[in-house]
Amino acid sequence: MTDTRKPIAAIIDGISALVVFGMVGCGIGYFQAMIAFRSMDASIWGCTVGVPAAVVIGGILWFIPLHRHLSFSLFGKVVTSVLGSGLASAFLLNAVSKGELGWLSVFVSPAALVISAIAFRDKKAGAPGF
Repeated sequence: MTDTRKPIAAIIDGISALVVFGMVGCGIGYFQAMIAFRSMDASIWGCTVGVPAAVVIGGILWFIPLHRHLSFSLFGKVVTSVLGSGLASAFLLNAVSKGELGWLSVFVSPAALVISAIAFRDKKAGAPGF
């Protein structure tokens, strides 16, 4: 008789991670769009872009290069660095261009996600998953 608990637990872990990535992406996209466009209506657009971007990029990072070796405590560092770089880039691009180029900050967050996730990953083979 085979033990089916491990595959089921892995599926539940994966789904849970993708849901969390989507929620975080919505929050970051919301605030970043609010700063970039200085509009509450545009913030909804930020959510609709942030969720799929975070789910796709976060899912790829979670399942392929990181091999689920990003612990929960390090996840906070990744989220903080993505949030900080996204908000700072939206503010600076908006301020420098007088509101014309704030939307370019949409490219900073995914780059910050990839760089910080790889930089902060737990190098121990037995690191706990998300």
